[in-house]
Amino acid sequence: MTTSILGGARYFVTFIDDHSRKVWVYAIRTKDQVYEVFKQFHASIERETGRSLKCIRTDNGGEYMGTFRNYYRSNGIRQERSVMKTPQHNGIAERMNRTIVERIRTIPFVHIPKDERSKLDAKSKECIFMGYGNEEFGYRLWDPVARKIIRSIGVVFFED
Repeated sequence: MTTSILGGARYFVTFIDDHSRKVWVYAIRTKDQVYEVFKQFHASIERETGRSLKCIRTDNGGEYMGTFRNYYRSNGIRQERSVMKTPQHNGIAERMNRTIVERIRTIPFVHIPKDERSKLDAKSKECIFMGYGNEEFGYRLWDPVARKIIRSIGVVFFED
């Protein structure tokens, strides 16, 4: 059984800068969306840094072949593919994916500020982890009771 998050995404793709280890994570509905997401990421990262992307390391997934390969070549990007069924060749990405999956499976409780609760109310509420803020610090959480996104740094994660 596969699980979808809000918006119907069933997969995620990570891009990791090998030098700084900065991570970008994108939720996608289907694996064929990786190509479009990468094109957006590529344009964004070159705009931000003023530098060109020189190399990308991928597994041997079908989503990185075909039009993706043509895009690499036309933009002067070298592709390094790991050997089939050897995730240890792409260890940094595999470990980050594991960390993300472990974080998704935890139960976050967000702190409710004193001015938003009475003395006998709960001090925190259970939410669903959505990710990290793009333009601001903190976590993005879904409050299923209020049906809205909450941004907060006051979060405790409980792992099973």
